[in-house]
Amino acid sequence: MAALVHRRGLRRVPPFGARGILAVAVLGLVRMARADGEETQIEASEKPEDEWLTPELLAAVDKLRGYDQFAQPVHGGCLACEWVAKSFRTTVWPAIKGKKKPDDKRAAFLETADSVCEKERFPKDLAIVRKGKRLFLTNWEEEKQKPSKKERMAIIKSGKTVQEGTRDICLSTVAVKRERVGDVVAKQKNFRDVDWREVLCQRLTKLCGAPEGADDMGLDGEL
Repeated sequence: MAALVHRRGLRRVPPFGARGILAVAVLGLVRMARADGEETQIEASEKPEDEWLTPELLAAVDKLRGYDQFAQPVHGGCLACEWVAKSFRTTVWPAIKGKKKPDDKRAAFLETADSVCEKERFPKDLAIVRKGKRLFLTNWEEEKQKPSKKERMAIIKSGKTVQEGTRDICLSTVAVKRERVGDVVAKQKNFRDVDWREVLCQRLTKLCGAPEGADDMGLDGEL
């Protein structure tokens, strides 16, 4: 299969201004912010049908932009994709467990793909939170009940916007691109040994930036 996204390379740039995340396709390039405020430049495929960075995905990312208490830009799209990867792992594994043949794995995934993005998997109190040095997406009500070392927590963004934006990222990747994702699932010998955050958020969508190191899953140059 043709390459979906070709990394042209990462470059460090100063945090962008108040307009937040730039998601503008110019000369085939899409610029997006990473969770740490850096900007990542990636090149979209020349074929529209092969492009993961769809208008729907970019709109979802835009919903999740924000700034922390230090006025630094936060890329909620990456954090949301990480949430989706967790849902993907816990939802798909029971469906393909015991399947040995690639075709059987693929069929089982396709049957359960919609379940990954069910609304109930995206709580209404989802929030982008900074706790100490950590920045993450969490169920805010559950997070407040956890024991802590009195680390200060700051809510960067919460509510319906975060809930919908995170689910939209799931729908734009797992549901809409189920055929492509199914191909990836089918070729994995051990589903639980795969870092699905890396697959979904770095090698396929690049929402969390390009991955470090060589591709050991046969994805680069094929999807």
